[in-house]
Amino acid sequence: MSEHISFTVDYFKNRRTRFVSYISCGSQATNTIYVKAFMESDVRISIISMTRPSISGDTLHTQWYLPLGVLIDGSCGNVDFIFEEASKGGLFDASHIWLIIENAGSYDNEYILTDIFNFGKIQGNKLERKYLGVWRNGLHFPPFQFKYYDRWDFHNLTLRAVTVILGEDKIFSEEIITSSHYTNGVSKFTKEPANLLKILRSVHNFSTKFFYLIPNKGIGSYENRFLSPLSPGAWWCTLAAAIACSTVLAASVSLERKPFSGLYAVLSIISIMSQQGYAYHTEPYNAYQYISRTFHDTENCQLGSLPMMPMVPTYVVVQKHSPYKEFFDWSLLRLKERGFTSVIRSRLAGVESRCSGSSPRALALGQAAPAFTVLLHGLLAAVLVLLLEIVSHR
Repeated sequence: MSEHISFTVDYFKNRRTRFVSYISCGSQATNTIYVKAFMESDVRISIISMTRPSISGDTLHTQWYLPLGVLIDGSCGNVDFIFEEASKGGLFDASHIWLIIENAGSYDNEYILTDIFNFGKIQGNKLERKYLGVWRNGLHFPPFQFKYYDRWDFHNLTLRAVTVILGEDKIFSEEIITSSHYTNGVSKFTKEPANLLKILRSVHNFSTKFFYLIPNKGIGSYENRFLSPLSPGAWWCTLAAAIACSTVLAASVSLERKPFSGLYAVLSIISIMSQQGYAYHTEPYNAYQYISRTFHDTENCQLGSLPMMPMVPTYVVVQKHSPYKEFFDWSLLRLKERGFTSVIRSRLAGVESRCSGSSPRALALGQAAPAFTVLLHGLLAAVLVLLLEIVSHR
């Protein structure tokens, strides 16, 4: 019994698990021994009785953000029901570390560890087993290798993906979100993860079933409001500023005793506002597609941009608490290390419209600083040459 408990404690400590749920059909005395052993190893443990009709609402369903160990006595008679309920609740994921102990797995105080996994039983994939290591007065594992090197081939497992397409006349095909050229209604943030997912499919042998939405409410309306230049609050602030400026101008004109001071102030404000340009709040990838076709060279030279949001990486979105989250984290890091991510981003970056220089353009003082610097250096050089000539003639 002591070796049995030592093995379970060593295993969960090796997996760096601080919380364990023990699903037991043993006596109260046995459960107390387990609790004492785990608490002495600084591991919190809760006991779930196998006689309960359900495990829903327990710690297994409420702990998702830290690794949670699940210890089951395989000799109990209600184990199959526990597995079915855990499968329906999505508990076979990276957050739950399962350890099932069977009496048949112990030989002379030796416990053999076997990794059991499956890529979609409904799709006909068989149950797979892999030797992990052995416990013999301590854990003995072969040299570490990440588990998805052994689970490399997904046996054509079908995973579901959801995307959003704007525009109701779209006939959806995979090329819409994976092509490197511009597609109206599909943002760059959709194409980047779709292209990464396309690479992973070919490497790990799984397929993807796409579901797409063409919204005219909800997120679609939100995006339309997002692309509007100014919010109502900004317009009210603009109106208040215009009234304040008009009041100040009217007061200054009246002090100068000019006729029609009020009309002069209003016309001055209108003149200032009419000389202002336009500001658009949009994503550069889509904006440059229209700018390159509609803007003249003079307008390109007058165009400026100001980043309003910091650059953030895009990700392949998986189902909440997905058992494949760990796989996608590992796979995307491998693609980033090998340069695939940067290549895809450069292909989808689009062509930035730049000023060709053929049209005259007024420079600001800061932009003309290099020309003044060259002129200053020329003057200093001329003075130096003059001094040398004076000295040489003497």
